[in-house]
Amino acid sequence: MPEELKPKDVARYRLRPMMASAVVVLGAATALAACGDSSDDAANGSAKTKAAATTTAPAATTAAPAATAAQPAATDPNAPPAVGTKAKAWSDAGTVRLAPVWLGTPGTLSVKPNGNVDTSVKYYRYEHWYPKGTKVTVTAHNGKASRFAEWAGACSGKDPVCAITMDGFKRTIAGFSFDKKRAKGLSSKDPAMKPGTGGA
Repeated sequence: MPEELKPKDVARYRLRPMMASAVVVLGAATALAACGDSSDDAANGSAKTKAAATTTAPAATTAAPAATAAQPAATDPNAPPAVGTKAKAWSDAGTVRLAPVWLGTPGTLSVKPNGNVDTSVKYYRYEHWYPKGTKVTVTAHNGKASRFAEWAGACSGKDPVCAITMDGFKRTIAGFSFDKKRAKGLSSKDPAMKPGTGGA
């Protein structure tokens, strides 16, 4: 999925977004140093003279902790992978991308013209690149157990056909609802019955 979907869009079609978290625990150690005093009494002839000699124990020293190797920066397990070399070249050349996705009970999307697609990185296989000003049509098609409900993102309304002018990055979201009549006769284990998300 090229872009993170808004929670309200996900909730609308009964999807549960996956969540992941990482916890790093740091520890510290403390050393204490102690010092003590001692005194002696001495007698000299018939005159008793009291002499007190005080010695102070040298301050305890602690060895400097061994230098630790620099820890590598923590990486986010949910961070998207680096884009492919083709997509990077297209971006550097000034072309813009379209990310058409669907969510809900499975449906399909078609994009015309198809534009450039970099399939070398699976994560970005649903991104289409176009020169600025290109007119693109994204069409939502009902699934075996679904019907198109409405658009979100760069498209809006309930018309399954959406026309876009590529003047910058565009993300279209097609929402599909479960259709009991279309689903008649399908097994509950059929992939067409399982809500999800995908692209074109």
